[in-house]
Amino acid sequence: MKYLLLIVLLCLTSCASTERSIETSNAHDNGYVKFIMDVDETGAPVNPKIIESHPKGVFDKIAIAALLKWKFKPKYVDGVAVVQRDLKYTMEFNAADEEQP
Repeated sequence: MKYLLLIVLLCLTSCASTERSIETSNAHDNGYVKFIMDVDETGAPVNPKIIESHPKGVFDKIAIAALLKWKFKPKYVDGVAVVQRDLKYTMEFNAADEEQP
């Protein structure tokens, strides 16, 4: 149920764009960061913790920075916004194909 709610929330909210660090080498154009986090009563993500990433450490900082800018639709129980705990999310990073002129 937590995963379904998170998926619905992600579909209803917009995502912050992330910029890949200039220092990131071409060998690390693709990867992912898996989080566990809470979402507070206002819809803000709190306490994000990285549970897995690949390549390890390459996208961690920009992934957390982007996640903390996001806003989720709060969960309501009996008309009152409540904290959602231990939600999991995977953020993927994929290199864009650039056309050469």
